[in-house]
Amino acid sequence: MITFKFNSVLYEAGIQRLRQGVKDGFIDPRYGTLAVQAELLSKRCQDFTPPRNLGQGNAAVARDLTVIFKPISQTTFDNKGLRKIIRTDNRPAWEQAAMKFDNSKGLQNTKAMSFNIARHQQNRISRGRGRRGKNDNLGFVTLGTEAREARAYIKTVKKRVGWARAGWNMGIIAFGGTVSTSWVNRHGMIRGAVVDGRSYASPYITVINDTGWAKYNAGGEGERILNNAVRSRAADMQTYFRRMMLLAKTKAETQLAA
Repeated sequence: MITFKFNSVLYEAGIQRLRQGVKDGFIDPRYGTLAVQAELLSKRCQDFTPPRNLGQGNAAVARDLTVIFKPISQTTFDNKGLRKIIRTDNRPAWEQAAMKFDNSKGLQNTKAMSFNIARHQQNRISRGRGRRGKNDNLGFVTLGTEAREARAYIKTVKKRVGWARAGWNMGIIAFGGTVSTSWVNRHGMIRGAVVDGRSYASPYITVINDTGWAKYNAGGEGERILNNAVRSRAADMQTYFRRMMLLAKTKAETQLAA
């Protein structure tokens, strides 16, 4: 369980101003409700949760996993002997050849290994990203059938892009919103939850994203994103309040002039 801290003063002030605007009659009652604000804040959290788009997510997956597994294709080389070494996954022969590479391809002294999914988790760092490595690899490559397994795994992981964002789907949909982004919507609402406490004397709504999206960097990434989302929504509420107040003022002045 990761606990986040953020300054909610501006957000709470925004809620109170909206409620006052509803009471005064110049703000639509819908926008002063907890349900609408829970939906809008969930949407803002989703917008701020990486990646920004599907292309960015797919590119990050391909980049990180290629560094970790470095699948080698025989078409990379013209030498028939090397092509056979790669095709047949001849690891001792690869290591002998790699010692003689000039490193123009960044493969000098690399070692061939078996494909193992566990290496993905072992080499994830802050924000869930993979280690960068020197020469776009970690000193290891996969050959032959092992390389094909690595490429298949990269395709599988690409299908997970949007999973972290989808954890906010429940908070959006449960309170009347919609998720139109297909690569986020495809993951459904299975790892999201809401606690609706609007019937209590001190009403509240809790939105839960249970995808593990914020566990990296000791939760620092999640805290940063939530703080930015809350500040952004607080600013929006204040802007909306001022705009509606100005419209009400203009309308009243027009009526008096008439």
